[in-house]
Amino acid sequence: MCRISSNSELEMITTHISRRDAWIQIFLNIFKLEPKLETLTELETRDGMQFSMPSDTEMRLRMDDYKGPPLFHGVRHKLKSFYTEKGFEESVQNLGELIKKDMENIDHFIKRWHELHRPMVTDWEGIICANKPTS
Repeated sequence: MCRISSNSELEMITTHISRRDAWIQIFLNIFKLEPKLETLTELETRDGMQFSMPSDTEMRLRMDDYKGPPLFHGVRHKLKSFYTEKGFEESVQNLGELIKKDMENIDHFIKRWHELHRPMVTDWEGIICANKPTS
């Protein structure tokens, strides 16, 4: 999923769901596009694979955005253990509600991302533009 902010930043959410893994990994990364982009439809004919490559500015939601020692980290995007079918269904429902809540409040995570990182300046193909400072 992606969207363009008012200052021509491409905000991207990437989700990784691995088979036989209790974790759902949701990553946020932001790129400053040059020249300025007005709508996502301008990127329709582009490949976009460069934007989905892991980078130093990628932040995993509910993992990389915490302050303080990891001992006190709260809720995460992980399927909790279960022993019955009802327990499994409850765990899936709780995880789904957490992810839904996080996506509804994505601006909180974007704000935190900006506290930790500066967006890479790229062209519309996702190629990093050298010697361009970000604001």
